[in-house]
Amino acid sequence: MSIDRRLREGFERLSGDADASVDAELERVMRRGRRQRALNRGATAISIAASLIIVAVFGPRLLDAGGRSDPRPGDEPTPLLSAIAGTYTATLPDVGGGTIARNDMAGRWTLTLGLNGTIELVAPPAFGTVPSGYSFELDVDDRFTTNLFVNDSCGDQGAGLYRWRGAGSELTFIAVDEPCPIRETLLTTAPWVIG
Repeated sequence: MSIDRRLREGFERLSGDADASVDAELERVMRRGRRQRALNRGATAISIAASLIIVAVFGPRLLDAGGRSDPRPGDEPTPLLSAIAGTYTATLPDVGGGTIARNDMAGRWTLTLGLNGTIELVAPPAFGTVPSGYSFELDVDDRFTTNLFVNDSCGDQGAGLYRWRGAGSELTFIAVDEPCPIRETLLTTAPWVIG
């Protein structure tokens, strides 16, 4: 047998074995790749679902907190605010002239001071509807600060500062620094009575 022929047969045998092992290895690699892609897709789906849940649960709170340009009362009650929190009424007298007559303020008013620092106010029909979103703060020196009627009846005159006193079922306010006559008239003309 010639050398040529022996070499040719040897190469054919070796190449046949190589083709079989290459095909087997290729198939194994392809299976591993398909399995890895399936695992990656599952992990991606779980990550997206978890992200959506987090956004749904915490997103509104984060957007609300981050989007505020003005301070607002907190959601949690504080012991200091509980000193005057409650619903009070006051009746402003229908007298000639003055702030009450000029602004149709005569009648029964209802003031609700929330444990979270919010104010809800119901005015007599002649005055009209009072917007919501007003708040108050107290400090340890019995000072009461409020933005009541800011950007409404008081325009942009800012917050008012008062001293407050509670005696029995009555709550009274004394103006300390008040730029808005309508707010001062409302809070100081008559005592506020629980109920």
